[in-house]
Amino acid sequence: MLCQSCGKRPANTHIKTIINGELTEHSLCSECAQKMGYGNSFFPSNTFDQFFSSFFGKNSLMEDTLRCPVCGASLSDISDTGKVGCADCYKTFLNQLMPSIQRMHGNTHHIGKIPMGTALQVVEQTEEKEPPKEKSEIEQYQEQLQTAIDEQNFELAAELRDKIKALSEKLE
Repeated sequence: MLCQSCGKRPANTHIKTIINGELTEHSLCSECAQKMGYGNSFFPSNTFDQFFSSFFGKNSLMEDTLRCPVCGASLSDISDTGKVGCADCYKTFLNQLMPSIQRMHGNTHHIGKIPMGTALQVVEQTEEKEPPKEKSEIEQYQEQLQTAIDEQNFELAAELRDKIKALSEKLE
């Protein structure tokens, strides 16, 4: 597709504007887009490498001397690619990387979630054991019910049965 403005160069900038609910689209070459004020405002340096080097703050003395002992990456390698060479690079370039990581992510420590299926371990205290808890109301009523049935006190047994049923429904 050719530029809709000059008609000579290929269009590589596509601009969509919505004014009063009406969508208009323009396909422009980079030169015409710059003339119309649609320059690349996200990356003012126009190159990805320069963008990352602004985060890492290149220092030519450190680039030449400081290298990761495991993978051999230098600070300039990291700033050019935007990636560290290995896990040890974080230790080697700690002072240089932490300000950049802070700016990019807003934090320097990962705070994540506990994976599903992972149970927290509860440590039992062996020194002091809690005394056994009193029997619940339902268990007490069940014992009284059994005693009432054994004594053939069926009116009391019916009352206890109804109390047990009501408490069971509350628990569910």
